[in-house]
Amino acid sequence: MKSRKDVALRMFAAMESQKLDDVDEYIGADFVNPETAQWCRESGPERFAANVSWLHSTFDDVHLEVLKMTEEGDRLYVHLVMSARHTGNLFGMGPTGRFFFQEQVHAIDIRDGQAVHHVEWRNNLTALRQLGLAGR
Repeated sequence: MKSRKDVALRMFAAMESQKLDDVDEYIGADFVNPETAQWCRESGPERFAANVSWLHSTFDDVHLEVLKMTEEGDRLYVHLVMSARHTGNLFGMGPTGRFFFQEQVHAIDIRDGQAVHHVEWRNNLTALRQLGLAGR
C-alpha cells in the first residue's frame, strides 16, 4: 500500500505538471474538496482534475514546494509554498502577469492509498498584495 505521504506528493506533482492520466490510482471515487463545490459538481478524480484545470487556467509556472508533512491518523497535513505567475482570471480580477509566493496548509484524508477529502488554507492576502490586487 502507498504511504499517505506518497499519495500527497503524487497529488502535488499532478497539480504542477497537469499529468492526470493516472489520477484514479491516488484519488478516491468519493474524493471531495469542499472549496470547489461552487463550480464543480463532480466528485472523485473528475473533481481533482477540474481543480488542476482551474489552477492552470489562472496561473502559469506553478510550483509547489513541500516544507513539512505531519500525519495524524488518516489525515495528512502538508505545509507548502506555492509560487506561480498570475496569467488568468482570478475570481473576477484580470491577469497581472506578476509572480507571487503563497504559504498554504493542506489537510488530506487518505484511506486505502487514495485521497478522499482535501481542504486547504492559503495566505491569500499576502498573495493578493504581491499581485497588486489587495483592496480591489
